[in-house]
Amino acid sequence: MKKVKPAITIEDADLRKKIIQLPEKEASLFNTNLPIRAPYQFLDFDGILLIVASEFKTIKDEEIMNLTVGEFENYFVNGKEINPFSKENLLEDLANINLTDEESILSFCNHYGLFGQAVLNTPSSSLFVDPSKMEIKEKVFVNCYETFDYFFETASWLKYILKIFYEEIPLLEDEYEKTKDDKKLEELNELRRGAITFVNRALRLVSPQIDFREEDGEYLPSYSSVTLLGAAYHQLSEAITKKKQFRTCLNCRSLFVPRVHNGLFCPPIEIGKRSTCENSYQQMKKRARDTVLLGGKTIEEVAKTIGRPLQEVKKWFD
Repeated sequence: MKKVKPAITIEDADLRKKIIQLPEKEASLFNTNLPIRAPYQFLDFDGILLIVASEFKTIKDEEIMNLTVGEFENYFVNGKEINPFSKENLLEDLANINLTDEESILSFCNHYGLFGQAVLNTPSSSLFVDPSKMEIKEKVFVNCYETFDYFFETASWLKYILKIFYEEIPLLEDEYEKTKDDKKLEELNELRRGAITFVNRALRLVSPQIDFREEDGEYLPSYSSVTLLGAAYHQLSEAITKKKQFRTCLNCRSLFVPRVHNGLFCPPIEIGKRSTCENSYQQMKKRARDTVLLGGKTIEEVAKTIGRPLQEVKKWFD
């Protein structure tokens, strides 16, 4: 997790004020804890498909507004909290959700929670309302339920933005380097501008705040988001600006962070082992070669049958 040290102000030789960080004091820069109210399930509510915390269904509507935060939390015996900013695999897991598979969706939700529609769609309370009552909206309703349509659209956009930055932009960059075509450069920059504009809009879900450290009375700068969505886009912005590498697995087409500079497949669960995706890909290549050499089919027929690009399959016979 990233750290920030409380700053002090000094004057340099020209009497200009300068902020420096003290090395001996640290605090979490991203200090957000969001509840995960697993297990989640799909629920048809008046014709609207929801992803809902299973235990949330047992609370009657009229009870909710009379509950304190503590009483509400007691309904969720399996509940836990995470700091989504610290989850290193969040973007990978987001990119690899199978949105046509209920088990894949619920597995993600049970690990990370929901994106936060119930909070985003609730009107903000007045600044002058009792702070303890303002927190009810965030602490109670976040990650209790979400419409499937919202989850699907949100995950799809995140997957699409990742694809732009880690597939489409690198492809255009390679094409421009080969051709030095000004039109290709403009196409590349237009794609960059559009994607960055969308990410910047989503970063509004991340807010600066003051973190109070009780043990020494320090007031420290910090950032938070009341939703998983804000943390996800912040991680994306960090990945983009710090040039974090993502690649698409040659076998399953999932996004992954390579452990070695020439990694082509999803990493193995155990370091030092061969990945499942690499094994599957090599077996697919062998079957394809056997089918052509022993079965009498053409490379074109095999490529179409297994759903791989023709140019890729041709390389298997080089």
